[in-house]
Amino acid sequence: MGAIFSRPKPPPPPDPSVSEALANQERRAAEDERRANRRIASRSRARRTGGMRQLMAPGVVGSGENRDVLNTSLGAGRNPRG
Repeated sequence: MGAIFSRPKPPPPPDPSVSEALANQERRAAEDERRANRRIASRSRARRTGGMRQLMAPGVVGSGENRDVLNTSLGAGRNPRG
């Protein structure tokens, strides 16, 4: 008869190692998501602006007025645009 009037026992508290592992997993997932978003933003920014690498001709070093042409065959030394 004592079981009829007794209160149910509360559930045991969660194991601290499980909650710590869950917190670490959530932190890692957030970092991975942040890295992926940065990578996507970087790609779209490079696609939108074109980037300096696409503007420079191969074999040309420097920028602006002080550009040096590495290849001098076929008159490349006379052409300042490379």
